[in-house]
Amino acid sequence: MTSSFLLNTVVNKTEQNSSPLVRLFLLPFVNLFEIQMNLKKDIKIIINNWIRILNIKIGWINDLDKIIKYFELLKILQGHEMSVRSVKFSSNGNTIVSSSEDETIRIWDVKTGKQIKILNGHIDCINNVIFSLDENYIISCSNDKTIRLWDIKTGKEKIKLEGHLNSVYDINISPNGNNI
Repeated sequence: MTSSFLLNTVVNKTEQNSSPLVRLFLLPFVNLFEIQMNLKKDIKIIINNWIRILNIKIGWINDLDKIIKYFELLKILQGHEMSVRSVKFSSNGNTIVSSSEDETIRIWDVKTGKQIKILNGHIDCINNVIFSLDENYIISCSNDKTIRLWDIKTGKEKIKLEGHLNSVYDINISPNGNNI
């Protein structure tokens, strides 16, 4: 949805060319990328075609990594066999949980980058995964129309919530931690 984007125009002072940059944000405070812009017409074209560009995955965004660099790669966590759908840090920052189209949830040690556990049980793509507030459990949702609660220590499924008629794309926990 184009209405969910926030546009912020700034002047690039790091290069001799002082043409404005357009920052596109998908969520507040998450800078996806910057593109040099010279015309307002270009901005409109990108906004109008943004969703189509993402869906067809054309390579022009990848070309920008030679022009603008914001992040330094610290670690590569390898293990999933298909696209990763969700990645979350634990509140203490020591653990990462990820979900994938390969129907697995993986728990990672942040310091070493090593995989701690693989959780199996979903029978379709896992769209999202989160830690419980006490970080004893992981909650996941999937295209298999279920929400599942996993025990982190054992790696076993504790609860399977069924009843959705279609894929479940997102999950959240109530502030008191009692409801999913």
